Amino acid sequence: MMNETVRTEEAPAGPRISRRHRRLAKDLRTYLRQNLDRKVTIRELAKHFRVSETLVKSCFKEVYGETLHVWFRHEKMLMADRTLERTSRSVMEIAGSLGFDNASKFAKVFGEDMGMPPALYRRARKEEKARLAESKRAKNFCPEVSES
Repeated sequence: MMNETVRTEEAPAGPRISRRHRRLAKDLRTYLRQNLDRKVTIRELAKHFRVSETLVKSCFKEVYGETLHVWFRHEKMLMADRTLERTSRSVMEIAGSLGFDNASKFAKVFGEDMGMPPALYRRARKEEKARLAESKRAKNFCPEVSES
């Protein structure tokens, strides 16, 4: 269901990337993961890491092969996916916990990334899990055969 994309830790080998840039990109990624619950701006990142906004953007893309915005949004949708599947929290609560101002904006972004609105996605995942569990039970059911 989820658009599964292989996300490597770093972009494919290309021009030599300095240790400083790798370190900054790694620190940016860590900071963003720790702040999935809110909006984070390029300006805030630049100020926090005492570098230019241009360096924040270019360094992240250079090391990870995608823009900071795309990466951060995808991480939020991965968290939303796990939360929808593992909890009964409302879509509104999940939206707020991921820094979205409202549930409709969250639902729009989620739908773009996952192919369906969050409530429908949750229902589909539950149905899929139930089918798998039923299939597993059916495979494990083996009536005794008498040898008479």
